[in-house]
Amino acid sequence: MGHVKHDILEFVDAVLALSDDPGPANLQRYLAASRELEGSRRPRESGEQAAPAAEVRKRARGRGRPARVEAAKADA
Repeated sequence: MGHVKHDILEFVDAVLALSDDPGPANLQRYLAASRELEGSRRPRESGEQAAPAAEVRKRARGRGRPARVEAAKADA
């Protein structure tokens, strides 16, 4: 599961980077991470978790909110 977990975390980072800056470099990063994640998928064995959701949430929180969310809160 370690490889899949790594691919999920890389995908989350790529999504967050793309949301922060939707430029061509981040789009390419997102597409590459998406392909890697899709390639690492395999049928789950019984008892295996669907995804390390808690780890994904923890890592996403560690990055903080995207700048546009903070700006929107300041304008409200």
